[in-house]
Amino acid sequence: MAAEYDAFCKDDPVHKAADHEEKLLSESDAVTVEITGEGFKELVPGVDMGDELVCSVKGFDTIDFSQLSNKAEDIRYDPLCAVFNSFAEVSGCKGCFKITATHCETKEIDFRPDIALYPDDVPLATEAYLREVTKDNPNVARCAWAWMIMALEVKCKDEDAGYGFEVAITDAHSRARIPLFRNTPRGRQSRAQFVKYACEIMQRQHRTHVYSIYITSSAVRFFRFDRAGCIVSAPIDLRSQFALFRDITYRLLNLSSKDQGFDDTVSLASPDLLRTLRACRPKGKPYLEQLYHDHLTPNKHLYPIYQVTCPVVSIGDAAQIAPVDHAGNPLPPEQRTYLIGKPVTTRSSPTGRCTRGYMAFEVEMRRMVFLKDQWRAAPRRPELDVYRRLHSRIQDESSRKYIATPIAGGDIDGQRTDSQDFMNHLDSRLRPVERVHTRLITKEIGRPLETYHGSYELIKFVRHAFTGMHRYCLSLSAG
Repeated sequence: MAAEYDAFCKDDPVHKAADHEEKLLSESDAVTVEITGEGFKELVPGVDMGDELVCSVKGFDTIDFSQLSNKAEDIRYDPLCAVFNSFAEVSGCKGCFKITATHCETKEIDFRPDIALYPDDVPLATEAYLREVTKDNPNVARCAWAWMIMALEVKCKDEDAGYGFEVAITDAHSRARIPLFRNTPRGRQSRAQFVKYACEIMQRQHRTHVYSIYITSSAVRFFRFDRAGCIVSAPIDLRSQFALFRDITYRLLNLSSKDQGFDDTVSLASPDLLRTLRACRPKGKPYLEQLYHDHLTPNKHLYPIYQVTCPVVSIGDAAQIAPVDHAGNPLPPEQRTYLIGKPVTTRSSPTGRCTRGYMAFEVEMRRMVFLKDQWRAAPRRPELDVYRRLHSRIQDESSRKYIATPIAGGDIDGQRTDSQDFMNHLDSRLRPVERVHTRLITKEIGRPLETYHGSYELIKFVRHAFTGMHRYCLSLSAG
């Protein structure tokens, strides 16, 4: 079984590149902003823990962090798991905290957080994180990026952390300014690893944002990552500020799925849809057959099949005719369902467009199509509008064949980044722009450019692209 998992992840991962960690830091550090602990609490929707529940949760008073590093790895995090699970038990969270430090997902995807929050009400998720794990310690689980709600990193010593944590008291009413980043070689490596957790969760799941926790012997920091940047709390003392830690943790565990960052237009595919997908396997086209095998029948624990709803779009003359009801009121666009699994193309980055391309199965039309998912800069025109404009200008059907045909997509209501709103202190040239989650579905199935089979095929692809743009320019001059 383990060999099957590792074979499925045989592609050379980007995260193993020699310069990947430095690239991560150069990108993420520039768009990471620190706010107060109270400010972070206000960022998390919800209410504080009621007095009647306070006595039900555990604190850190009995944990000796200096001894954790001396214990066997499979039990060193047990005391921390007990604290966080005591919060999960009194909250509305349908999940549990598990120790993932000792069981990586596969040999290729070998990085993992120390502790992770997983759902305990999704059978497929439970199968994934309990796969091939001994039952000696019920707190231990396997790292399963496709199912992780939240990642926790633990450092027994403050100097091993990637961020500043020493909460130095200067007088009775103030605290010394703690540097946000610890830029020692060990600190940079630790910070890059932590950022990589958020990247992997957002790459493997369908999330608008991700919360994470970084904890040391003296303090804790809370993080919120989205595609514009990262918001991080100032260090919160685990003892003198336990009430603040308690309230933020309680709020996080009571969040709805949407507020936790899960895309509400995406859900696990139903058994009926999975049967339909298996029955519609493409035949007679080797390339499509291979794509189907690699990306729509993946290992269900690593890349589960999801169903996505998108509005249908019209092009050409039909785009000018809006559907109306009998009273003349505009009708909402028709929705179609698409099944997606492992992305064909992706970018291992925490911020930016973060484009992912999927071979998708359109349920209603029983056909294979291509779904492009990205976070566009809000000031820029959606790619869907560009394709619609191209098709509206080019009337010759023989010329349209050089341009992909949009069939569905658009911006997703309410899915925009928030981090940029906390960075108004940055120079306008450095401040990240607001980003909008958008999708584009085309009838033609895209291929990564590097998969060309020879110089002739590569030149043909480039020629088609230039021909399409040339025909468009001719249509403009003719108009």
